[in-house]
Amino acid sequence: MQVAHDQANSRCIAWEVEKSQGPFYCPECKGALILKKGRVREHHFAHRPPFTCQYSSGESEIHYRAKRELFTALSAHPLCKKCELERSLKGVRPDISLYIENHPVAIEIQRSSVTVDDIIKKAEAYNRLGTYLLYLFPESGPNLTWRDNEQEYVCRPNQWEKFLHSMFFGRVYYWVGGLQVRPYHFSEFKIWVEPRWWYDEDGDSHYGGDYDKKSKLMKMPIDHPDVTLNIVEDFHGRNRERYELANFTIPSCKLWMDGYDIWW
Repeated sequence: MQVAHDQANSRCIAWEVEKSQGPFYCPECKGALILKKGRVREHHFAHRPPFTCQYSSGESEIHYRAKRELFTALSAHPLCKKCELERSLKGVRPDISLYIENHPVAIEIQRSSVTVDDIIKKAEAYNRLGTYLLYLFPESGPNLTWRDNEQEYVCRPNQWEKFLHSMFFGRVYYWVGGLQVRPYHFSEFKIWVEPRWWYDEDGDSHYGGDYDKKSKLMKMPIDHPDVTLNIVEDFHGRNRERYELANFTIPSCKLWMDGYDIWW
């Protein structure tokens, strides 16, 4: 985490305070925190062991950096106000919460694996609060794999990434830096099935293959033609109605997303 309370119960941000200003305490469980500052790692607070706080799980360096840079850029933008890190909002605690042109917005930076149920619970919670939700991946783009046979770069999104892709109307957002993100659409990817002869259990020969087969795992990432978008100036609030899919249900929710037409 990057926010703690001091002895006066005032909020402290990791990169703005020194160890001499401690001791520091967790805003949620009130347990003791250690301020970790170094020349390589991002400044942050860590729980003193042993601990059982639900917010004690470690965040990656890129997660810390994305949170810090986004918070700094949003705080400086004239259309943004009441920007705070890790503020508790009745059962949820977004990485960043603020008002963008009077619209309440919560930003979740997601890198580690998360369950679809967790995403649904957060989306429903923010919807009850009347807050628009934005999920960001801190990487600059999807993890690509080169397929020699198809001579294409493809990606393999996991279940929760596919869910976010569906929830945000066929797109996901990768953080580039500052307020800039790169939207991607996971398009259908087809695998060429080579023609071949094969024999059944009776010894009869058959000829098969020679067609394109839809891949269940791999997707073709298609980025936005404008390359990057600004989450303050190019995004707006959009209401998402409940939607039934084959394997899960997207709840009614409020989304902070780009206003561009389908580009894929």
